[in-house]
Amino acid sequence: RLVREKPMGTFGAIVVLLLFLTGIFAPLLAPFGYNDVDLAVRLSPPSLAHPLGTDDLGRDLLSRIVYGARVSMVVAIFGVALEMLIALLLGLVGGYIGGRVDMLLQRFVDAFMSFPPIFFYLTIMSIVGPGIPQVIAVLGIISGIRESRVVRSAVINIKSTCFVEAATVVGSR
Repeated sequence: RLVREKPMGTFGAIVVLLLFLTGIFAPLLAPFGYNDVDLAVRLSPPSLAHPLGTDDLGRDLLSRIVYGARVSMVVAIFGVALEMLIALLLGLVGGYIGGRVDMLLQRFVDAFMSFPPIFFYLTIMSIVGPGIPQVIAVLGIISGIRESRVVRSAVINIKSTCFVEAATVVGSR
């Protein structure tokens, strides 16, 4: 049923699953090791031995891409987890408390959104330096602040529903 109703979503899920499995089984799928150097075949074009060619140190590009799936999936999973945490924190606090707290948080988010995200990515990465944890933190924080508006609007929408108002009238908090 899901395949019939959401074919593009199913296709996307299959692609992500394949990337995830590629990262997990990289040692079995890659024809060479990640850092296997062979100077005799450096900068060679695609061939049967090296389907995507080699780099300037003779490392197989297909193997490096397959192993790179691991890093991509780790950054994606932990970056999105951090993004969700920050978006939930800011959106729940602003939407639930409301008033001045919400106004202050939303003005911060508005000011933050007035700049392109790439500006923040480059600026913060130049300050904190290179590394996978730094990339995860920067992606998660910047995206989380931007996505907090979605959580805030959902909280405000749920707060105004009849069952919440009925619970409030009865005396629940």
